[in-house]
Amino acid sequence: MFLPGERYYPAFLDIRGRLVVIIGGGTVAEEIVGSMLDYGADVLVIAPQITPAIDLLVAEGRIEHEERGYIRGDVAGAFIVFSATDCVETDRAVYQEAEGTGCLVSIAEDPHLGNFITPVDDRYSHLVAAIDHDHAKGS
Repeated sequence: MFLPGERYYPAFLDIRGRLVVIIGGGTVAEEIVGSMLDYGADVLVIAPQITPAIDLLVAEGRIEHEERGYIRGDVAGAFIVFSATDCVETDRAVYQEAEGTGCLVSIAEDPHLGNFITPVDDRYSHLVAAIDHDHAKGS
């Protein structure tokens, strides 16, 4: 349960032109890529395999892709790092490196491991809200 004031400070970030590194190339990474592009980030995906939608974005020159697995040093220069892999060891290594460099890091499979979480983003109504579902139930 996330309680207000205990761990997370709500904030909105200007990521236009900032490097966002996404480790992983599956459907979760695809959603993250789309969102990061919507907000103007420079996106680098590092994954041995990517979805057709991510591949299309690479072909269009909208994002960069390195066709390989994560290696230490991949988060250098990143403002935000997302790890969207199915590998706990990789997620932990990404977190440790990102935390060590002082950048923001989110782990898709284990939100508690990262140092930030993303809010609900309803692009159709232009409403973005950060809701603590566990805490709201008790209200």
